[in-house]
Amino acid sequence: MTPKEAGKEKEKKENKAIPKKIEKEIMKLPNQSQLKIKRAIEKKPRFHKGIYEKRARINGIDIYGGARDVETCEATFWDDLTHKLNLFHEAPTEEDHLDKRLKRSMTFGEFAEIWLNDVFRPAVVPKSFNNEFSRYRKHILPVFGTKRLTDIKPIDCTLFFNELRKKNIERTAESLYSILDRIFRFAVDSDLLPKNPMQSIKPIKHEREHGDPLTKEEEKQLLEAIKGQKFEAVIVLALYTGLRPCEYETAHFEDDFVVAQNRKQKNQKKIVYKRIPITPMLAPYVELIKDKMAQWEAYSKELNVYKFFKKVMPNHKPYDLRTTFSTRCQECKVLEQVVQLFMGHSAKTLLGRVYTKFDDAFLIKEAQKVKY
Repeated sequence: MTPKEAGKEKEKKENKAIPKKIEKEIMKLPNQSQLKIKRAIEKKPRFHKGIYEKRARINGIDIYGGARDVETCEATFWDDLTHKLNLFHEAPTEEDHLDKRLKRSMTFGEFAEIWLNDVFRPAVVPKSFNNEFSRYRKHILPVFGTKRLTDIKPIDCTLFFNELRKKNIERTAESLYSILDRIFRFAVDSDLLPKNPMQSIKPIKHEREHGDPLTKEEEKQLLEAIKGQKFEAVIVLALYTGLRPCEYETAHFEDDFVVAQNRKQKNQKKIVYKRIPITPMLAPYVELIKDKMAQWEAYSKELNVYKFFKKVMPNHKPYDLRTTFSTRCQECKVLEQVVQLFMGHSAKTLLGRVYTKFDDAFLIKEAQKVKY
């Protein structure tokens, strides 16, 4: 054997053979990609600053291997190459098979419980969670609970909402649409479903009624009916501050203002409070309300107030007290931007949102107009 032939034989032995499994994957690629990979494999590491390095760029992907010895350098290069170019997958383990079987057999009810308790509950206030969970348990769970998550199809969801429409409970249907959609979207994000079965179903929108304000005569009748009654303080507070029913329990007095959490902005990281000055209409009831505030949480729950209120005002609901306060403020010529502030709404214009800031003295002066 000549020295030239011996050198070629030595070089051939030094070249790392391509494993058959990876070679099969490479053969599936376009010819140009195959050529780039083979050249990268055949390329020898270079020694630079005490480290052997091997680099390649294949179809815009950077491949790299580095170590203090040639063998380790080659090994890390191989690992990076096969991983980034997705040339070889190890056979699934028994745990992988078990995990897939569990995913396929998981019922909707099992997965929904995870979403409700671990995702939804921490993101909302307890009252909102209880309301939504009650709707879920009453309407969704009996229909979908025992079905396998992967077996639920768009037609199942369509039939479910058709039944709700027949019952004329569109407001409930709107809430249930939101719950189902979020559960299925979370299942897709968790790789349990390939597609959301609610995706092709048109969202349900309930036309909300904003309610009617009490007339001044009805207002007098209400005050007479609740005088000395259990819920007098909370109803008077709502009538003369415009608080939402969900804001009653956070209400308290600070100097000349009633302060409560603005639940319109409840999703913000920072809790936002609104401040409504004590109007001449509210002033006579301040001491009564302060006396009751020690038991505020116990008796200001919306449902209890609702039942009592409907007995004395069957043609109205507690939210109409809020509409009444807004209406009276406007009738008494309170500045529109100030009314928006009292109600806890954002100003409609950039000027109002960013640049207009009213001081306490001005707000108190405006509130003094609410006298009728």
